[in-house]
Amino acid sequence: MSLNKRDFFYITTPIYYINDEPHVGHYYTTTTADILARYHRLIGDDVFFVTGTDENSQKVLQAAEKASMDPVQFTDIMAKKWEKTWKKLNISFDFFIRTTSKEHIQSVEKLLKQCHEKGDIYKKEYEGLYCIGCEKFLTDSDLVDGICPDHKTKPQLLKEENYFFRLSKYQDQLMELMRSGDFALPEARRNEMIEFIKNQLQDISISRATVKWGIPLSIDPTHVVYVWFDALINYISALGYHEDNKKMSQFWPVAIHLVGKDIYRFHTIMWPAMLLSAGVKPPKQVFGHGFFTINGEKISKSLGNVIDPVSLSEKYGIDTIRYFIMREIPFGKDSDFSIPRLEQRYKGDLADDLGNLINRSTNMLNKFSQGMIPEPDKEWHKNDKKSTKVQKDGENLLNFLDKGYARFEFSQILEALWNYIKSINKYIDDTKPWVLKKENRGKELETVLYNIMQSISLICLFLYPIMPIIAQKIYDQINQGEIHKEKYLEKTKWFSLPTKTSVKKGEILFPPLD
Repeated sequence: MSLNKRDFFYITTPIYYINDEPHVGHYYTTTTADILARYHRLIGDDVFFVTGTDENSQKVLQAAEKASMDPVQFTDIMAKKWEKTWKKLNISFDFFIRTTSKEHIQSVEKLLKQCHEKGDIYKKEYEGLYCIGCEKFLTDSDLVDGICPDHKTKPQLLKEENYFFRLSKYQDQLMELMRSGDFALPEARRNEMIEFIKNQLQDISISRATVKWGIPLSIDPTHVVYVWFDALINYISALGYHEDNKKMSQFWPVAIHLVGKDIYRFHTIMWPAMLLSAGVKPPKQVFGHGFFTINGEKISKSLGNVIDPVSLSEKYGIDTIRYFIMREIPFGKDSDFSIPRLEQRYKGDLADDLGNLINRSTNMLNKFSQGMIPEPDKEWHKNDKKSTKVQKDGENLLNFLDKGYARFEFSQILEALWNYIKSINKYIDDTKPWVLKKENRGKELETVLYNIMQSISLICLFLYPIMPIIAQKIYDQINQGEIHKEKYLEKTKWFSLPTKTSVKKGEILFPPLD
């Protein structure tokens, strides 16, 4: 990633089971991907952002049967709901992938053919404990008192003849991949995968003979492809892998997968091994984030403790939820979701800090400068320590944020940005524009007012990827056009804000909560 060079950027979310509607856990991952996509578009990169739905699972089949619907009809209805929900929540995805699509099925068949021709697919009888909630076989070490710890259910004992993938064959290559660069993040989870590769790497079942919903195995149509072997391929089927689409050569080398820690092993061990077998390079990076919990338990449809992100956003605002989940949790760690903490952030950070800054600043422009951004005196500015500090702090934020996005340090980005917001409020208190006006110190007043508006312009640009609606509303108040169309680097330079443009007092950004 670089600020001056146009690069390709490919970001994905997991594809989600559509046996039910999205909850805040899904929203967390998808919002994070959206933030990264928006940032990279802002700095001029060519971005491809993919999300979608995983439709070939037993859980989906069971949900369809429960709804007394044909699975095809059920998945069509649910996929539309998911796509509509993400649009309602202002998620700016470029492509919505469905695993029942013709293109995806063709990609699965192509990759399976490559693996089979490599000699990495074989048939044998297998017996094991299978958790439908996880859609995977579990070992005794995965269980707590014989129960799946995530879904609180006892796995089924299954015995059948399946096709297997020679995962163990790729032990050395996977170990090399883990130990080189930043393929698997965060580091603590990568270390767990290194230990797993050392001690537990076994061949995996990739077909089911007793399940009739799914993609038929091309080498034996009496079997369907195991949902995880099928689902992982979505990341390249979205790029046209089935027909060697140009997007594959452009975007796949820079692919970044965001996933929850519960599916991290699939993405950092099974998926790269599948790709290596098929002669495709693994993705650039996989980041496994932590969970929101409710009363210490993972948010899960099966546990009945889900939080609806649409209802939350209708009450508090879409950008408020985006701010809260990014500020409250260092990305990669677990945290308990708390409505009182959300409201505390709303009243303090958003209303008191940001909302107050915009309100008092636009008021001063209207009172002291006829509602226009004045012309600064650059020589006076250069010799005023308070003003040059505001400039330097703003310019330093640019590189800090760029590095922060590369490291997935969203909470640190927002902490730094809010420190800057607070410093502008302090700058107003220290320079006292109302006193400058009273004492007829016009040159100083105009420069101070300009600096306040320039800093607000920077705040809008820096805040946009995380709070795009609020940032644009503020940008509209200072009459600067559309943020996403700006030349980012040029607009983040001090004194880049045009003068003699009108500033208007807009709506209250963060009204009192009922």
